[in-house]
Order: sequence, then structure tokens, then C-alpha cells
Amino acid sequence: MPGPSGISRRTIGLAAAGVLALVFGAVIWFSITPAPNNGGGDPFPTDLSEIPNIEDAQTGGEMLITMVDRDDPTRVAATLRADRFEPIGEGRRRLDKPESWIYLRDGRAVLVTADVATMLMPDTSQPPESGTLEGNIVIRAYERSPAPGEDADPNAEPILIARFDEPVEFERRYLRLRSAGRFDIVSDQFDFSGADLTVILNDLRDRVELIDVVRGDRLVIHTDPGESPADRAGEIAEVDSAAGSADTGTRPRVGETVMVMGDEVGDEPVGEVIAEGEAAPDPVEQISPDTRYHVTLSERVVASVAGSGRASGDTLELWALMVDGRLPEDAMREIGFVSMADEQEALQEAGEPVWRPGALPDTGEAADIATENAPTGPDQPATTAPTDEGDELVITWAGRMTVRPMDNDVAQSGEDPLAEDDLALRLAADEGGGIAFESPERGFTGQAFETIYYATRGIVDMRGEQTESGIIRLDAAGSGSLVAGSLWADLADGTISIDGPGQITTAAASDNDSVEETTEPATIVWDDHAAFGFAMIEGALGDRLTDALFVGSVIAEQGGNSIGARELAAWMDPTLPPAVALSRLELVEGVLASENNSMLAGSDLTIGFEPGTDAPDPVSVVSIGRAVARTPEALLRSERMEAELMRDDAGEVVMRSATAEGEVRYTGADRTSAQADQLSADGVGESITLTGPGSSVAQGGSSITGEHIVLSARRRGIDVLGPGTFEHDVALENPDPNAPVTGHIRASWAGSMRFDDALGSIVCEEGVRVISTPDAYTRDTLEAGRAEIKLTPRPSSDPVAGARDRQLINARAFGRAQAGQQPAPASIESRTYSRADPELAISVLYLEGAQIVADNLRQTLTVPAPGTLLILDRSDEGEGDVGDEPIGGAGPG
Repeated sequence: MPGPSGISRRTIGLAAAGVLALVFGAVIWFSITPAPNNGGGDPFPTDLSEIPNIEDAQTGGEMLITMVDRDDPTRVAATLRADRFEPIGEGRRRLDKPESWIYLRDGRAVLVTADVATMLMPDTSQPPESGTLEGNIVIRAYERSPAPGEDADPNAEPILIARFDEPVEFERRYLRLRSAGRFDIVSDQFDFSGADLTVILNDLRDRVELIDVVRGDRLVIHTDPGESPADRAGEIAEVDSAAGSADTGTRPRVGETVMVMGDEVGDEPVGEVIAEGEAAPDPVEQISPDTRYHVTLSERVVASVAGSGRASGDTLELWALMVDGRLPEDAMREIGFVSMADEQEALQEAGEPVWRPGALPDTGEAADIATENAPTGPDQPATTAPTDEGDELVITWAGRMTVRPMDNDVAQSGEDPLAEDDLALRLAADEGGGIAFESPERGFTGQAFETIYYATRGIVDMRGEQTESGIIRLDAAGSGSLVAGSLWADLADGTISIDGPGQITTAAASDNDSVEETTEPATIVWDDHAAFGFAMIEGALGDRLTDALFVGSVIAEQGGNSIGARELAAWMDPTLPPAVALSRLELVEGVLASENNSMLAGSDLTIGFEPGTDAPDPVSVVSIGRAVARTPEALLRSERMEAELMRDDAGEVVMRSATAEGEVRYTGADRTSAQADQLSADGVGESITLTGPGSSVAQGGSSITGEHIVLSARRRGIDVLGPGTFEHDVALENPDPNAPVTGHIRASWAGSMRFDDALGSIVCEEGVRVISTPDAYTRDTLEAGRAEIKLTPRPSSDPVAGARDRQLINARAFGRAQAGQQPAPASIESRTYSRADPELAISVLYLEGAQIVADNLRQTLTVPAPGTLLILDRSDEGEGDVGDEPIGGAGPG
């Protein structure tokens, strides 16, 4: 698998160790007080006069002192020797070429050397009360010594070297150490430089109370050290010489002389045994009480990693739990990073199945199998675990550095940065300013007011301020930008949370710099909250999104298309390229609007996608609760809508099928409308089915109602299964401008109805009743078992702009004869009412028979079979005239 990118998990932990390294330099001076011997026998003489007085020793004598651990008198804690020991009065001593070895409880050894030391030692049985080291002051630490009281291996290289340019002053009474000049510390893990150092210890609480560096310089963290500290310090020969300069026989072991002094003329040394016993015990890790420290670096802080980027701010703070001077092993959460593109490519090249979301859990047998089967090789690491190669963190600052215990900070502020962590860092700006991030190699820049990293949990907490430089802004070249007021990222599980308003803007994309083929940038804005999930592979954080959530007046726009919602959730397939990775959108109280004024809305709106050529293709839409779909010509409302989409031969997204349920209402162009309890549409077959009581469809002056209506656009027909009605406005020619210019036809049936728009035919079955009112004074009624109505044909599919020109041509009625029942004839009645008295029928024509044909154009009735005819005419002159065409019948009458 591809290796991770960015800074490794050790970098921040090493930064913490480097900043706290000055504690180590202070402790070596103040932890070597002598203690009573609890071993066998009394090593001290009973006659104090037998103890030599150091002040009475001749000037120029050599000195060697052995000091034991105050908590374990059998352990040698330190030795102090000097080439020349000279009392200078008032209890002060001058030491030439002082050399002190300190043997720590964990087995490490420390060597302190200088040209001259001046120490105040009124009581020769106690360590110096104060003193000053001058000239070539060097501290060297070694990983381990053979035994307390013995030298480190002369060929061993130190793991830490510290140098001081100016004298180092210490006061044992106040547990304070100070050096006003520059110092440099070089170790296998870090290099540290600064000036004007003060260290204060707390003996009762066994901790460092203050480290103060007035002028900081830089801290370099080596995650891949390469050269040893001695190599970087350029003093291999000097270190070897210092480590082996004295005969190991002069290094007292337990039971040897505590103090050896002689003079320049060769007097026999005098001294006294301070501790006896067997060989020194093996080093044992001693766990001291937990101490939590707060470290602050101020003024123009810059942290950078070659090849990764840099961060800058006004203040860098660090909170750390130290146990026996070290961070706990689990203080740093292990975070790995992996490129999804590289991961997929590696699996394909190795012939392995392409990783899919959720296919590899982080733990369990599946994860073990995945790890065993992962491709290996020089270009395909077998794991995504973090590596330390090439990461060197450099921190510089211009102001002060302080290290203090956290007790007072927590008591005053009430906030505990280590409530859930052992290590945390904060990079912040002064009021009105901002911190900056940049990674030129990755085309990334960013800014915020402050950023906190909770290292034990792997959590990043970014906070913004409403200023130009303090607001959170992250920019990635070629991808886009993020603006927000806060950001919370859990790197261990790949989640990001943003509280408050924010905005994401994608960058415009183009394959050939052609304006016509450039993808316009997209933006999404929200008011309350946003959350993102990233793909995880075997515990490593991927660079692809799996899901995103936006809450609070969400608006997304690209080109002329837009999305608005109270909540918007998106799911992506991280194995696909980001441009086509979108798989599903869910909107709460959402609205989708296109640049051509089309719109889709609903209380709960879900859109499914599949990968397209250049973008995800929508394949399904579900809208629940007050669903609304609109085009420039039509509007559809219902409680629930579902649609399956596809691309046609022209590449346009079209409907494959759709359903709508619950108070379906449709309105369209040319007075087209429909309503039903349920609507089903077949985009391929070009048909729509309306079901439910009161279902209807209307266009122009025509409407149809029924419980099951099928409209076919392809054959331009309508079928009604079950009872229903048909109503149609009939255009009439009338010279009277004050009289109505339309008539009306209403047909009802109990069986079914079939309408063919191209032929202009209507066929109704069972219990047919047709009422025609061609004008305000005429009413024609037809009743039959079956009726066929002929309208003016419309063979083309042009819109019904000329609906008023369509006329009734004729109607044919058939009686009904069922086996075992009396035949029921068809009948037709025509009534004409007086214009002077609209309630007075002045002409009545009633006709019945097995079959009746009404010709509206010729104004005739024909009965081609036996029947019955009734005529009533009470009209005055000219009123109610039936015309010139006779009423005739083919059979008896």
C-alpha cells in the first residue's frame, strides 16, 4: 500500500520532548544531595576532628567527591572532581577543570564540564549552595553507563550535548539556575537554541517550577536523525577525549573514598569512605509523580517541515503530562495517511480486489486477511503505518519561552487542555490577527485565529475570529476553498465537524483551457453546522470524502443551478474520482432549481447518482411531504414523488418512470390539468396513469374523470377503466355578440371509456348518459348501453391551441340486451326552451330505439331499427323551427 504523506505521528511528540529538554539540564544540578547511609556499619568516624578541613588543604590540590542518592544511599548519584581545588575565602571554592558525572535512576549518565567553577561550600558534607560555571560549559548525556560510579564507554557517543556561551549560575537554596547568554542543545531527537535562561525547581513537589528563555531562537525536531548529536556538534574527537580523559580508576565506586584531596608537591591524599556495600544495583526505572507542564513560545512563531509546509502565528503553547521526565508511550495517537488514488492503483496492479467502503474493517479477521494479502514491494509498502523518514520539524520564535506547571493555569481559567489527553498543542494569534498555514508542494494555504491539537486522541480544533486574517480559510489549488468560524477534526476516525456558518467554493476546472468546456465553480453555504467523513483503510486516513452534512439554510449553486435546504446530506464513493464520486443527496425541506427554471421540492428529498463521463448522473429522485415539481410549462404537487432517471440518445437526463401519491395535482400549458390520489408515469412508453376516486385530467375545454385513467402520449389516447365522465366545450358560430359562443357536452358511463385524440373518437360502455347543451336554450340527452362520439379529428400532435375549433360531428347510441333480461333501448331527447321564458319547453323531441345516430353537422337523428318517436311543438312563428332536414327512420315508427 502507498505510504502516508505529511508529518509523521512522532513529530509533535518530539517537539514536546525538545521544548521540555531544559528540565533535564536543570535537574542534574539539584538532584544530587547526599543522604544518610542505611547499610551495615557506621561509615562515619566518631571523632569529628579526624575529618580534614577542606579550607585548610593546600591550594592547588586535586579534588574528588562521591555523592549518593538521598532516597537510596547504596546508589551513587554523582561524582565531582577538579584538577585544582582552591579555597578563596568565605566558604567559596574555585575549581579548575571541574568535571561532574550524574547517574540517573533510569541508567543514563550525564557529564558536565567547564573551564572554571566557583562554588559556595560552607559545609563540606553538603553539595554546593551556589556557584558559577565559566568557560566552555558543556553538558553531555549518554544512554547508559556500565554502573553508577563508572565512566560511560569512551567510544560511546552522547545522545545530548548542551553548550553555554555565558557563565551558568546556580543557587541550591532557591533551586535556581541561570545563564544570561546563548545556549545550544543538540540531541538525537532535537536541536534547541536560545538565550538568557532561568530554571527554578520545586524540591518539595519534585518538579520544575519554571523554565524561562528570554530570547528564543529555534527548535529542530529530528524524526530521522541521520547524523549523531556529536556529528552535528562537530566534536567527535572532543567528546571521545572528554569521556576518556580520566583514568577509570579515579572514578569511585560504592565503598570507595568519598573525598580525595592532595597537593601539588605529592602529599598523600586524605579522605574518608562515605558508603560501603556490594556492587551497584542494576538501573531501575523509577516512576516519579505525574507532572503536567504548560510551555509557551511567543512572538513570530514559525513551524515548518521541509517538503510538507509551514505554520506561523504569534504564540505556540504546549501542554504535556510528564512521567519521570518523559511523555507516556500513548501520549501520541498514531495517525496514518494514505492516498486513495495510489491505493486503488496499487491493488489493481497487484490483481487484488479494489477496496470498497466498509469492505475492510479496522479490526478483526477481515482486517488481518487484508493486511496479509496487501501488495508488497519497493513501490508498494505492506502497511500504511506512519513512517518517520524525511520529517524534520523546525520551530523558530522571536520572543520568550516559558515552562510552568499547569496547576495555576487550570485553577484560574477553569479549562484543562489535558482533561482527556496527555499532550496538546495550540498555535494562536494576537487579538485581531491570525495564524497561517502553507504547503507549496501541495498547493495548500490556510489561516485561522488559533489551532489546538489534542495529540493523544488525534483531534484538531481550529477556531476563527471575524477578522480578515482570523477567520478560518483553507485553500487547495485546483480544488477550492473552505471558510468557517470553527473546525473540529478527529484524525483517528476521519471525521470533521464545523459549528456555525461556513462556505465551500470549488475551483473551476478545464481540460484544455477552453472557455466552452470549463466547469463553473460551485459554492455551498450553510448557517448552523457541517460535518464530513473521510475514508479509512486499516486505520489510515484517506484523502477522499465518504459523506458530508450541512445544516441551517443550506444553499448550493453552480452555474444557474441551485439547491436550497434546511439540511443537506451527501454520500460519496471514495474509490471513484472526486468528480464522479457523489452517490446520494438527501435534503430536508429542500428545493432543487435549474437554470431553465425547473424546480423540485419536498420535505424530504433524496437523489441517487451513478458515475457519469464527467459528472455524476442522477438516476433516482424521491420527494416526501409537500412534494412539488415544476417546469416552465407545468407544475406537479403531491405528498410523495418518486422518479427513475436516465440519459437519452442526445445525452440529456430524462425520466424513465415516476410515481406520485397523495393529493396529486398537475397544471400545465394550454389549460392542461390533472388530479388523482396516485400518478404513475412511464417515460419510455410515454404514458401516465391516474388512480383514485375523483381522478381527472383536463386540456383546453375538455376534461375526463374516473378512478383509473390512462393517458398515452405516444398514441395520443385516453382510457378510463370503470365509471367516469367526459366534458367538452363546443365552439359555435353565433352572430349575436351577447349570446354564449360555446356549447357543452357531458358524458358519463358506468363501464369504461376510450378516447383517441388523433381520430377524435370517444367510446363509452355501460350506463352511458350524454347531455349536450349547444346553446342556452337547447338541451339534448342521450342514454344508452354503449355510445360512440365522433369529434373533429386532429391527426397531428400540435398543442391544443385550437381546441375551440373542435366540434361534435355525431353520436351513435346503442341499446343494451342481456341474456335473460328485457332489452333496454337507447334513447335521445331534445328540448328547446323559449327565449322569453327559459323554463318553458316549446319544442320536445323524444326518440328511442335499439340504435340511434345523431348527426350534429346535419342536425338529424336516425334510427335504423324499430323505435319510438315523440314530437311536441308549441313554438310561435319561427321559434323552435327544426330546420329543413326531415326527421326520418329506417324502420317502423
